[in-house]
Amino acid sequence: MQVLDNTKSKFFRKEHAQNGELLKIVSEGEIIHSEKFDRDDFYLEVETEMSGNKLIRLNNISKKNLVKYYGNDSAKWIGKYCKVNYIRQMVSGAMRDITILTDPSRDVEGNLVT
Repeated sequence: MQVLDNTKSKFFRKEHAQNGELLKIVSEGEIIHSEKFDRDDFYLEVETEMSGNKLIRLNNISKKNLVKYYGNDSAKWIGKYCKVNYIRQMVSGAMRDITILTDPSRDVEGNLVT
């Protein structure tokens, strides 16, 4: 059986963290241009329990959540935690797993969890 080492990629993938896991924000983020989609994407470096530090692309929902809970200065997010949530959503005609980052005390709808 071939075992894949999921720690080699510098970019975050679903197999790097479990649903509900807390990720520590370790950078203020950076803009990386996607040649494939010809757009600029905002990436944060986060520390995962299983795979070390990874760059995660923030979708609009995750950006809005982090700005809502931590403010619009991403330099002040360093050292704070966010919770990773995976949801199934229709994207370009196919159901895909989408990563949503939230405040550790909230679910993907923004409700407080205990």
